[in-house]
Parts: sequence; structure tokens; C-alpha cells
Amino acid sequence: MAAGVSIASEYGKLQDLWRSIERDEEWRLAIWNAQVEDVDIIDKFMEVERSPAGEFTDVFFRFDTSYQGDAKVFTESLWEEYISWFKEELPEEFDIMAALKKDGRLYQDYQPDSSLEHTAENLWSELLRFKSCIKGLETRHFCIYIPPASYEGMELTPWLTNVLDSIPQGIRLVTIDYAAQRKVKLGSTKKVILLEPKLNMSDAIRNAMDKECGSYDSTNLNSLYTRQIRTVLDCTSKKSESILDKEVGKLIDLSHQLDSEDVTLTTPIVAAQAYYIIQNNDKSLLYCDRTIKETERRMRPDDLTAYSIWKVALFQKAAIFVGTKKHDEAIPLYEQVAAAAAKRGDILYVLEGYRMSAYLNYELGNVEGAFIRSLLALEAGSHLDMKMRRASTFAYAASMALRFCKQVRDKQDMTVLEKQLEQWLGSDWRELVSAFDKQSGSNPRKFSILTKNKQK
Repeated sequence: MAAGVSIASEYGKLQDLWRSIERDEEWRLAIWNAQVEDVDIIDKFMEVERSPAGEFTDVFFRFDTSYQGDAKVFTESLWEEYISWFKEELPEEFDIMAALKKDGRLYQDYQPDSSLEHTAENLWSELLRFKSCIKGLETRHFCIYIPPASYEGMELTPWLTNVLDSIPQGIRLVTIDYAAQRKVKLGSTKKVILLEPKLNMSDAIRNAMDKECGSYDSTNLNSLYTRQIRTVLDCTSKKSESILDKEVGKLIDLSHQLDSEDVTLTTPIVAAQAYYIIQNNDKSLLYCDRTIKETERRMRPDDLTAYSIWKVALFQKAAIFVGTKKHDEAIPLYEQVAAAAAKRGDILYVLEGYRMSAYLNYELGNVEGAFIRSLLALEAGSHLDMKMRRASTFAYAASMALRFCKQVRDKQDMTVLEKQLEQWLGSDWRELVSAFDKQSGSNPRKFSILTKNKQK
């Protein structure tokens, strides 16, 4: 492990890379070609530059519109998102236009011209018109950041190829791509810059963890326990059962010494996930069952810790059953979590529990049961806000519900379902659901004990 590596030092490398291209007036698209473990810090860099704390002179904006494979729909949605920026009623401290007026920075008032045809070219023109209304931006660029989550599972290459030549001086696009599985397949040219940071985030995070948990105090049990969790997860890359047995044993011994309820609940699910990674299903199931037993014994209505670990353990156990084609054993686990999550307003787990149950019932030939459970998933997801619905597995559930409805219901029921989906997903719901339908909806979603859940 590199002792001198820190998160700050790796962040500094990103600043240096950006500094090297900032003054280049020719490029129109910058692609961060990143390793998976580096994506988060690059995204944070882009967010910092979007804030007043940003170091560089360009003005950064972020579009969160989701790309689902239809270039025309995506461009229309970018327009809608841009127009919405100027329609929102914001508190005074967050109202940029009000602040610009107050500081005398506006040459004139600005509102997007929504009557224009909603093309990419016209969007760039509107952004430039907005820029021209603000004093001091004459030599600066508007950098438009499209985060990788916006096109997860989809290739953004066709859309970028179509719009690249239309991007004018003063506008720049920036995105992050995964080096190991690229979704933006464009090479370096005068207009396209590939940024390939050489970071060491693994050591930077380890050093930060060591510092926070007291790496120099070998008698601190909390420090030892935290580092042992890291050791257990690190050794999964070796795929050695004997090594993992040894490290898990050490983790369990430390958990007994700490005698803390949180540690008692967390330890077996860490072990379960570690054995799952090395594909030892038997031992993973063993530790899942230990986790379930212990969390059920301690779970109370007002206690989120035991519940959060319990639901992860059940989902992991169900995922193992799905992977070994024991669908009939996985279904009650997914539904058990969905029922408990419904009582706690844990919407995403209700949605995902019933979605997976719907898929598995369909695989077993129970189309009627699959349809009912897909509707339960949709009803749960309807309590999310529109943006979350469109970005979550709600669209998977919608695509299944349509397929099952066609098999077990009449045209009248299909019409009712379609109208409801339009309300829940928007006027482009067909394109959205169709795009999700092209992707595999059968794989159980990987949930972690670190998952943050939107609660109702």
C-alpha cells in the first residue's frame, strides 16, 4: 500500500488534468475514461466545479435527463430540464437569477425561448444567449456535464456523434465513461479529448480509513475490527476459501470481544457477502441464516439498524436461490421483504421485492400471479417522485406488467394500464419502457448493507 497517497493527492491529479485542457479552445467534448473505482471522485470533482468552490473559470452545469436509446426523446428531455431551471420557485439564497440581478451582473433578463424547435443546435444557441446576458462570461465556456448514471446500460455514442459537429464555440460537453466497458466509443480528435487519470483510489481510501479508525493504536478494538472488515473484503479477490476462512474467523473473534449489538448484527452479513463473492453459496447461506436469525430476534419497529441488515440478508439469500434455479424458494423471501418494507415505507424494497417475485412467478409458469405482483411493484413505485421512478427499476416492472397483461387480461385492462403508466412515467413512457425492455430484467439487483433507501 502506498503510504503517501491521499484522497487529496488523487483529487489534485484530476485538477492537473483539467488544467491541461482548460485553455484549449478546439475541443467540444471531454470524456473521462475512468476505472470503476475512480468514477465517484471524478463525479465529485465535477460537482465541486459546479459550485462556488470550483477552481476553474468555466461555468459548469449538470443535466440529469435519462438517456434510454432514443436520441430525439433525449434531446427533447434535455430541453424540458433546461426550461425547468427557470420555472422553479427557489428560496432567495438558491435563486441564481435573483442573485445575478442583485449583483448587477445581468445585462438583461433571460427566459428560455421554448417556442424554438427542440433540437440540440437550438439548445446550444439558448445556452449561449443565456451566457451573453451575464457580465464577465465573454471569454468563458458553459460546460455541460452528463453523468454516467444518465445513460447507464446504454451507449451514448450515437447521440454524441450526431450533435458533436453542432456544438459551437463557448459550449463544452463533459461525461464520464467506464474504461473497461465503454459506452462512449469515440476516439481522440481535435474536438474530442480523452482524459485518462491514473489514480490510486484504493490506497487513498485505505489510508483515510486507517487515519480515521486509529491505525497507530494496535489495542483499539474498534480500529482493529474496521480494518479486519477491509481485510476480509480485500481477500475475496484471491478466491481462496482457506484464506477467507481464516480472516472471517478473526473478524468473528473481534466481534465477540467488542460485544456491541451493531457489530453482532453486521459481522455475519459481511461474511455472507464475502463468501458470495468467491461463489461459495453454502457458506454464504450459512451466514445469511445467522444474520436473519439474529436480526429477527432484535428487530423492533423503531430500529432501522436490524431491519436494514435483515432485508439485505434475505435479498442475498434469495439471489443465491435464483442463481441456483430454486425460484420457488426465492419467491417467499422477496415477498417477505416487500411486506416488511411496506410497513416501514421503504418504497424501493417494496418495488424490488414484488418485481423479482413477478419475474420468478412468470419463470415458473404462473402468469396470473406474476401479473398481480408486477402491479404491486408498480403501486409501490408510484409513491416515488417522477424522476426516481424513471431512473429506478419501476420501468422494468412496467415492461413486465404490460407483457403479462397481454397474456391474461383483455384490451380494456391493457388500456387502463397504459393510461396509468403515462401518468406515472410521462408522455414518453412507451419509449422509456421499450428501452428498459431491451435490457435484462431478470437479474436480482445487488443490494449492499451500505445502500441508502428513499423512504416515504
